[in-house]
Amino acid sequence: MTDAPSTPAEARARFLSRARSEAPGIVLPDEVLLAYAQARGDGQLPLSAALAQLHAGDLAVACAALRGDATAVAQVEAWCTLAARECALARGQEDDLRQAMTIDLLIRTERPARLEGYRGRGRLLNWLRTLAHTKSLNLLRGGAAAREVPHEALARSLETMVDFQTPELVNLKLQARDAFKQAFQAALASLEPKALNLLRLRCLEGASDTAVASFYKVSRSTVTRWFQDVRAELLARTKAVLTEQMSPSSVESLLRTLDGELEASMERFFDEHPAG
Repeated sequence: MTDAPSTPAEARARFLSRARSEAPGIVLPDEVLLAYAQARGDGQLPLSAALAQLHAGDLAVACAALRGDATAVAQVEAWCTLAARECALARGQEDDLRQAMTIDLLIRTERPARLEGYRGRGRLLNWLRTLAHTKSLNLLRGGAAAREVPHEALARSLETMVDFQTPELVNLKLQARDAFKQAFQAALASLEPKALNLLRLRCLEGASDTAVASFYKVSRSTVTRWFQDVRAELLARTKAVLTEQMSPSSVESLLRTLDGELEASMERFFDEHPAG
């Protein structure tokens, strides 16, 4: 920031000059921008020092956008797009995040528009990045709380773990392959809610381990261990269900084939859905 002028008049003039230089496309009455800025400055400081702390151009963009200025609104929307692209925590979340941010920032409902809370102490884009990360995490949490895990969709996704066209599995009878698929879905449905949510976040939402760690407020290493445990549990439960459904000799033959293939296929699947 520049040095604070010694008089209020100089402080106002310098602030307006910075605003025009930093946001040349934004046109606002001087008194409107000054009132907007002064309301957000540090009231414990002299006016000159308070205005010198603020990012004049970013405050001009925010003020004009809240007044409906098309140029300012377009700038805020462009920054929202950038922030959403950088901060989305789940695959396919970017558009929903951008739209949610834009509405929250610019639309007044029973509460003030969120953009009114930007006080100009830091850059507006950085403020939007923080908002994007928070809203992305909330969208992730809201999705988990709002619906049960869609077992069929998750099962279809997870079934790609096993390549049923490998030579070993092609040689199995169709009945045995169908038995495995049914056992796999039954094993999936029997998992605890937390394990199902972990799989949903990774496999359907595309969330990284970092995002899942933020969701559960734990470390990434803890999340990595959880996924390893879920993978092992799913494999064990699939084998247990098969044992209940098939004759001992059939199970023994099937499991001999599946032991290596299922482990390798699970590893391939989790490699294709990386931790990030």
